[in-house]
Amino acid sequence: MGILTVKQYKLNVLKKEYQSISERLEQLLKQGEIDEYTKCTILDMSQKVLEHIAAKFDNVKKGVKSVMGGQILEYEAKTILNEGRILGIDEGRVLGQDEERNRINQLNQNLRKDGRLEDLFRSLDDEEFQQELLKEYNL
Repeated sequence: MGILTVKQYKLNVLKKEYQSISERLEQLLKQGEIDEYTKCTILDMSQKVLEHIAAKFDNVKKGVKSVMGGQILEYEAKTILNEGRILGIDEGRVLGQDEERNRINQLNQNLRKDGRLEDLFRSLDDEEFQQELLKEYNL
């Protein structure tokens, strides 16, 4: 066996190992043992380890990346996480706006019920005063 043949053999062994890891993770995903984010994160971390180990051997990195999906995996996990964060932020913002709107509406109703129409009108223009009233009414 020549040097290139030995290198090719080792590359094939490494490719098979990473293919096996990828397949096992896919099985765990289908069984519900892990989620898509976890699968992609593990594959991403595995790829980073490979890049560190094989830093001097571009053909090794390229060969294994072809099995693992290359940069697609690196960004898939990040994309899933970021979409989740954005969704969470957007939902949080909407919930926060709804809560604030409900607090202000409740304040306005309380002021009207208590006959404090001047305070009601003042609170529309004076945010500091409005905050004081919210505290006063424990809202």
